[in-house]
Amino acid sequence: MLLVNLIITIIVVSVSGACAPGPLTFAALIVGSWYGARGGFKVAIGHMLFEAPYVFALLLLFNTVKSIFESFVVRLVLATVACVFIVYFSYLGFLSGVKIVRNGCDCIRVEDMLGTRAGKYLAKPVVVGVMLTGLNPWFLIWWITIGGIILVKALSLGLFEAFVLVMGAHVWLDYLWLTLLAYLSSKGLKVLGRRYGYILQALSIILAVFGVLLVVKLFLT
Repeated sequence: MLLVNLIITIIVVSVSGACAPGPLTFAALIVGSWYGARGGFKVAIGHMLFEAPYVFALLLLFNTVKSIFESFVVRLVLATVACVFIVYFSYLGFLSGVKIVRNGCDCIRVEDMLGTRAGKYLAKPVVVGVMLTGLNPWFLIWWITIGGIILVKALSLGLFEAFVLVMGAHVWLDYLWLTLLAYLSSKGLKVLGRRYGYILQALSIILAVFGVLLVVKLFLT
């Protein structure tokens, strides 16, 4: 019964992180317009590639990791690099929106919408998932604060048991949410056609604002 309660707690707490509007949410919507639902799934893979070892490190060395990410300098460096990446990624999304408005979506390949070689690489869904996870100081702090509650409770089962339980009960939400967002975005593109280009431009602007706020919030807290 205690195990069931712990799993329910993990799922409930995880929702506040997985489904909260943020850079990864809007990135999944933009990626969905390029790659469809599989793009969101791959974003979730990239997200997990960073999240899994990070959660294991927290379970193993909670206080040490906590002290590292409580450092203002560390958070500022991460937020600044993340801001640069997000703004550039937003530019790619906005550029795609402009091209869809001008030319429609049926005749445009992903390669055409992303433009430069660097853009084609940085816009790969797995890369996006890793970057927007590992460079987001607020994601890292979420696992230390809110997520820390479930980590401490799970550790009563043992290190490896806690890791398997936490990731098993949590990670499916990321896959479901990000894949769903990308799927809805691809459907919106097919239904709205050129008009979806304006939505993509708006999403890109919102994402760029999130990127800037990553840095600004550090000076307001």
